[in-house]
Amino acid sequence: MRMGQAEQLHGQTARLDARFFSSYFGDDSSHKSSPRRHHGTSSFNDNDSKVRQPPPMAKVQSGATIDALMNFLEQQSGGKGTAPGYSFPHIPATGNLTIGGVLAINGHGTAIPVLGEDICTSYGSLSNRILAFTAVVTDPDGATPDRYAIREFNRGEGDDRAFLAHLGRAFLLDATLEVIDNYNMRCQSFVDISPNVLFQAPTPESSNGHESLMTFLQTTGRAEVLWYPLSDKAWLKVWTVTKSKPHTSTAVKLPYNYPFSHNMSKFQGLFLKTVIHLWPSLTPRFSPHVY
Repeated sequence: MRMGQAEQLHGQTARLDARFFSSYFGDDSSHKSSPRRHHGTSSFNDNDSKVRQPPPMAKVQSGATIDALMNFLEQQSGGKGTAPGYSFPHIPATGNLTIGGVLAINGHGTAIPVLGEDICTSYGSLSNRILAFTAVVTDPDGATPDRYAIREFNRGEGDDRAFLAHLGRAFLLDATLEVIDNYNMRCQSFVDISPNVLFQAPTPESSNGHESLMTFLQTTGRAEVLWYPLSDKAWLKVWTVTKSKPHTSTAVKLPYNYPFSHNMSKFQGLFLKTVIHLWPSLTPRFSPHVY
């Protein structure tokens, strides 16, 4: 198989701050959650009637970061996936975002359902994982309509809908999120496919339709493209859920495995800012060199 700059296999990981979290991974059927959001295992009672069990979930404070939450989930016992602990179908790429911020803007990662993939869950934004949350609100119909109070909401009760993507117009203290068994992903890089080919509409007549972004998404469900401005260069990264490590892959256990693209020194940033400010005409020449 043609490879680009790197190929990796990893579970989703990050740093830990346990002060922000509590978790629920048991079978306590008294825990309240919306029936339409259940994706957990099933069991049978003595009458042989099917009983839904609550899905695994984690309660996280709004100030916790994506990195910290993912690290916490991976360290929990009880997961039955190919990687330790628990995870989500997809998450935002930037790990220093807070959970409160991601939920406020309806943040998401990149994933769509793929035929044959055995992750039984819903997709969509991270807000779609909310089972319950705590918010600071007022009660217009209460005895003190002008006084703020802390109130707990359950998904599906009605008033909760206004908070699922509130765009900064509400104050959430914490959220209980449905999680899934963790899994490994294979990350492949392709740097030799031009944007014209990558963004074409695949047709039976296309000799290179197998290299279109649509084809990659239909095959793997997860892809990211970095198209370098004012150039014909693109960097395609494709993630595939993989149970075992391919022979040509390198196993990694930490995020941000492309330091050349994730980190920039203050000097480099100041230099680029100065060049663009003083000689903006150099921008078309600069972009291909970055690639």
